[in-house]
Amino acid sequence: MSELVVDASAAISWVTRSQATGAAESLFARLDEFALAAPHIFAWEVANILLGLHRREPRLDLGSALGELASLEITFHPPFAPIDVWATVPRARAWRLSLFDTNYLGLALEQGAALASRDRRLLAAARREGVETFDLND
Repeated sequence: MSELVVDASAAISWVTRSQATGAAESLFARLDEFALAAPHIFAWEVANILLGLHRREPRLDLGSALGELASLEITFHPPFAPIDVWATVPRARAWRLSLFDTNYLGLALEQGAALASRDRRLLAAARREGVETFDLND
């Protein structure tokens, strides 16, 4: 089973109708082919995005979305020590990514994993680094 690093944009597209795309639904149907992984920041990032979506779309059922996320069985990789976070800054600068997105790409590289995202800048950086990508934009 191959490993797939998922970012927040990928997960959100799987658990909210307003963010769903055909590409996301297609990959979602195949998730049993992958061991899902994410850095520790994933939970904070996804919860924050869901909260923002709920504020704009009050009908969004937060409990259901969070339950669906929990059912994905994502392996979370532990946080970095502060010195390791600071050491990531040059890599983020070179890739022209946020520290958060650098964390996703760094994990994919370290694990030899593919990366699923809707973030075009992250996907482009991953391709430049030779990482297999799943572009969930439609």
